[in-house]
Amino acid sequence: MYRTRAAIWIMLVGAVLSAPLALAILMPQSGAVLDDEMRLGATFPAFPFSAREWRAFPGKIDSYFRDHFGMRKQFIHIHALLAHRLLQAGNSLVEIGNDDWFFLRSDNMLQQSAGLVVREQRVIETAETIAEVRDLLAGKGIRFIFASPPNSATVYPDMLPEWARNSGIRTEYDLMLDALVRRGVEVVDLRPPLRTARAEGAIYYQHDTHWSARGAIVGFNSVAAAIGHADWQLRPSGVLGLAIKRVGGDLARMLDIADDVSEWTEPLQLAPNSSDVSYRPSVLAIGDSFTAGFAPLLLANSARFTWIHHDFCGFDWRRIEQIHPDEVWWMPTERYLLCNSSKPKNLPTGNKPANSPLVIGAN
Repeated sequence: MYRTRAAIWIMLVGAVLSAPLALAILMPQSGAVLDDEMRLGATFPAFPFSAREWRAFPGKIDSYFRDHFGMRKQFIHIHALLAHRLLQAGNSLVEIGNDDWFFLRSDNMLQQSAGLVVREQRVIETAETIAEVRDLLAGKGIRFIFASPPNSATVYPDMLPEWARNSGIRTEYDLMLDALVRRGVEVVDLRPPLRTARAEGAIYYQHDTHWSARGAIVGFNSVAAAIGHADWQLRPSGVLGLAIKRVGGDLARMLDIADDVSEWTEPLQLAPNSSDVSYRPSVLAIGDSFTAGFAPLLLANSARFTWIHHDFCGFDWRRIEQIHPDEVWWMPTERYLLCNSSKPKNLPTGNKPANSPLVIGAN
C-alpha cells in the first residue's frame, strides 16, 4: 500500500513538473517578443560544433526554456497578482505605497526625493552647464527658464512608506535651484504649486511615473507665468473633461498587473487656437516625456512648439541654431535632473551627430 501511494505521488509530481515543458513543445509560445517585459525572447540555439559552442549550449537552452515554457505568461501573471495585489509587495523597480500608490524605485528616485542621495559635485557641474547655455542663448536674444517636474514621491510623500519620506533633508532639487539662482538663471520651483493643486484633483497618476493632465496644466501655467505669459494661463476646470477610467500605467506594467489596476482621471479636452494672429512665439522645450505633452497647451495659446530630449545635457546644440526659438524651457524631470554629459553636443567645441526634434505647430 505504501509503495502504491508513493508511486502515485511521484507520478503526480512528475506530471506537474513536466507539464510546462510538454506544453512548450506541444503548444509553443507564438511571437519572438515578450510584450509585457518589453524585450525579445531567447531563440532556440543552433546545434553546436566547436568546444566553445558546446560550453555555451546548456546556458542557451536554459534561457530558451525560461522564456518559452508552457503557460509562462499565465504563471508569471498569477505570481504577480499574489505578490503585488494580495501581499502588496513591490519588486526591484516598483515600490507599493499607501492606498495602492505605486512609486518608481530605479534611478534612485525614492532616495533622491528623501534627500538620502545628494550628488553635490554633479549638481554644481550641471548648474555650470545650464548657466553657460543660458549665456549663449542670451547672446542670440533667446529667453531661458529652468523648471523641473518633481518626482511623484516629492509631491506625494504621504503615500510613501515611512523609510522613504523626507524628514526635512535638503535634496538635489533644493541644491540645484540654489546653484542656478546664484548664477542668475531664471528658475521656477514647481513643487509648491503642484502640492497645492492636490486639493483640486490628482496631480500624478497612481500607477504611473508621470503627472496627470491636471498636473501638466499646473506645471505649464507656472512656467508660462514666470517667463511673462500671464495670458497663457489655462483653468483646469475649463479644459479637463469628466473623469474616465484609466487602466494600467507604466509602473503597473513593471509589476505585470497592468490589466488589473485602474484609476479615475480627467482627460485633456483642448483644441488649438484657430484665430488669426500676426505673431506666433516659438517655444523649445528641452525635457522628457513630462514636457512632450505640452504641445496642446502651447498650441491653444497660438504658440509654436518644438520638443527635444535633454539626453542628460547631451542634446545637440545645432538644433537650437536651426530652430532659433524665442524661448527655451529647460525641463528635465527631477530624477533626470543631473547631467551625464558635461556639455551639449556641438557647442563651439562639440562635433557629434544630431538628434531629431519633434516639431509641432510650425508654419
